[in-house]
Order: sequence, then C-alpha cells, then structure tokens
Amino acid sequence: MATVTARDGAQLHVETRGEGPLVVIAFGLWAPPDALTALRDELAADHRVLTYDLRGTGRSERRGPYDLATDVADLADIIAAHAPPATFVAAGAGSTLALHVVVEHPDLATAVVSPSGSPVNRIVGRETGDSFAASRSVFELLNEQVQRDYRGFVRSIVASTNPQLDDKGVSERVARVVDYVSHEVMIARLRAWQADDAVAISRAAGSRLTILLYEGDPWSGSGAVAATQELLPDATVLAVENGPLSRPDITAGIVRRVSDVAA
Repeated sequence: MATVTARDGAQLHVETRGEGPLVVIAFGLWAPPDALTALRDELAADHRVLTYDLRGTGRSERRGPYDLATDVADLADIIAAHAPPATFVAAGAGSTLALHVVVEHPDLATAVVSPSGSPVNRIVGRETGDSFAASRSVFELLNEQVQRDYRGFVRSIVASTNPQLDDKGVSERVARVVDYVSHEVMIARLRAWQADDAVAISRAAGSRLTILLYEGDPWSGSGAVAATQELLPDATVLAVENGPLSRPDITAGIVRRVSDVAA
C-alpha cells in the first residue's frame, strides 16, 4: 500500500501487485477495487497492476472537487509516480477518465482496454434500440433514483451489470459500494461523467482504444459490435464470450496483446 500526493496536496491511496509492464485498473463509479480481485490477480502474473481509490472514496482523502478534470490530473500524478507508460483496463466512467489521460498525457498511458461498460454505450444503444442504454427514460429514472434512494440506485446498477451474482452477492456488493463512496460524491461524479462527450474523446483515442462486447450484455444490445465499430472506426471492437469480467482470463489475454504492442 502507498500514498501519492496529488498536485493540490490531496492524499490518494494506491496499491500495486506483481512485476512487469504497468497496468492500471480504473473501474468508474460503482466497482471498488476489491470487486476486481480475480482480474487483478490474473494480470499480476506478468504485469505490475495498480489499483487506486479516487479522491473522496475508499482510503483516499475526502477532499474535493469531484470533477473530471481533477480526476484526470490525479490519475496522471499517480501514473507519473509509478514508472509509466501504463495500459488501462477501464469501464464505465473509468473508461472516460482513462481515455482523457491517454489523449491528454500520451507519455503516461498508451492504451485503454474497456472490457465492460463501453464508453459509447449510450450512443450505440440508441442505434441498436434493444438495450437499457437505448432508452432515455432509463437514464432519467436512474438520475431520479440516485437523488432519492442511493442504495436502490446502486442495487439497480450492480444487478444489471453483474448477472453472475445471486441476491446475496448483489446485496454484499451494494453494501461495499455504499460504504466505499458517499452519496454526495457519487452524484457529483455521475453528473461529470454524463456531461462528457464520450464519442469525441473515444475518437480522439483512435486505435489506442479496445472495446470488448458480449452477447447478452443488457447495456449494449444486439448489433452493438458493428454499431460501435461504425461509430469508432479506428478503435478495435471485439466480440467475446460469457462477459469479460466473469472470465478474467479473456480480458487479461487481450490486455497482454495490447501492452506487448504498446511496448
């Protein structure tokens, strides 16, 4: 365990495991690092894997602001202190954050592998028409729910994005998320993520972005691979089996290929 001091003095909690090329796991708003232990351990066999707590969460200092620019600067400071360049494994809001670092700090990070929660799901969903992301009302309801029922909001997200979890597993994950990130911080980061232009930053990353999609992902829908590739012609979009997070070996294998090329 270690602490990195951000440029404004905030103390950021960081952990690393393994030896080799640097891989940074950045998993957004509702997946504490300990939810990704299997992926971390798989990658740590031949990589130096870094996980961290965003400011205001976990063991990092409870100190704002909680906006995208600050989070990008924090992550750049963390990577700079750990012998870059890095390859990102990132999803959801974490993929947006990682893409900004790759585009704005190309000396620090070379690639983003997004194994879940494609950064452009909301846009692709409107094209395919048969996913959760296709319905504007779903996002409106979630935005309303996060305001009035934080635990219920987290349960909705966890249950829809983790089909491998039973009711007990969902409840345990919800309790960890609510303990890990406060209601106030969640709302601030959710707004920042939704306000960002996901298509623009994904296109700016170009070939440095790899997206993994799987049949049955409720947030992507059928036809998502072709629609995503059309929207982001320079990115690599791959169809994988069974959900890449429930099969960490799939994600790790692709990260290995990407990090080898980047090196």
